[in-house]
Amino acid sequence: NTGVDELQANGISWYPNPVKDVLIIKNIPEKSTLSIWSLEGKLIKTIHPDEATKEINVSDIPGGIYILKIQNSKMKVETRFIKQ
Repeated sequence: NTGVDELQANGISWYPNPVKDVLIIKNIPEKSTLSIWSLEGKLIKTIHPDEATKEINVSDIPGGIYILKIQNSKMKVETRFIKQ
């Protein structure tokens, strides 16, 4: 299973990838926490969205590959994205 499959299996979509300034995530399950991690395991950002669509400003993080994790009490999924 790839991360994209995990997110799609839960009905979650995200774009663009690669991203320059704003990462858009749609169909976020209720009471979820979004987090962005470096490949080294360092937490970069944590977001507690209050609606099903969230725009995350990533213009302040350096270019590279990151892990997006979405979790709540019922599920935990992750995928990778590229920051330009």
